Amino acid sequence: MEIILRAEKLCKDEILKDISFCTNQGEMVAIMGPSGSGKSTLLYNISGMDQPTGGKVWLKGQEITALSENEKAKLRLHRIGFVFQQMNMMENLNIMDNILLPALEANRERKNQRKEKRELINDAKSLMRKLSISGLEQRRITEVSGGQLQRK
Repeated sequence: MEIILRAEKLCKDEILKDISFCTNQGEMVAIMGPSGSGKSTLLYNISGMDQPTGGKVWLKGQEITALSENEKAKLRLHRIGFVFQQMNMMENLNIMDNILLPALEANRERKNQRKEKRELINDAKSLMRKLSISGLEQRRITEVSGGQLQRK
């Protein structure tokens, strides 16, 4: 079985100390603990949103702790999904536009496999159906529930 994510002796200041683990393809992992125990810090470090003070992280064999900030941003854009506890959305955009914004940026970076705008919109509508939020495309983010926003 292929190892998807591996963290080795990961440290972050006084919060994370020598954490090591691997996750395999198809495996689901829950990170649980009391408030302030370092769950978010761990996720930020393994996703490259924050730099650990020690240790290394690999995603599908690529060491991400050694990547530049631009390379990490591209990695998150194309290979890592993250649902934030606090919503990071553009308040002046509707739900559809908030979904399309990162898709358009990812599409812009594709050299040989760019999609037409209509195809991106269809992909977004399909995703909204899967997440049971169809019909909310034109709503403002202040007009839907927090759970609906997290599914965005």
